[in-house]
Amino acid sequence: MNRDHIISGISDNFKSAHGHRPRGIWDFEAMSDADLLALNDRVYDEACLAYKEEQARQADSAKRFEDLVLSVISMGAGNRQTALRWLLDAEEGEWHPSYLPGMYCFENDIPYSYEEEFKAVLNA
Repeated sequence: MNRDHIISGISDNFKSAHGHRPRGIWDFEAMSDADLLALNDRVYDEACLAYKEEQARQADSAKRFEDLVLSVISMGAGNRQTALRWLLDAEEGEWHPSYLPGMYCFENDIPYSYEEEFKAVLNA
């Protein structure tokens, strides 16, 4: 594998792990091939850990969201679709309707797999 591909992989994985590119952190040209490969392995491990943490956090957020939906149903919504509509309606003024499903997922740190269900509720 050539050095440019390894450096690109380091940059991509660093961004996945830390949210930004590693500009100015390392002098890749001064690194030996062995040092570059070791850094690649370390940054890859960081990206994998960040991904696992994100998945766990979103699973926890999804559980809290599902508990919220059940709570709204018990407070009078009567069913899931109405509960979701009430929750989304509470946010409606914050975002343009076309952005609302995705932004609701983002702001509540729930998986984007909810987005399609939210769109269906909003379009019903």
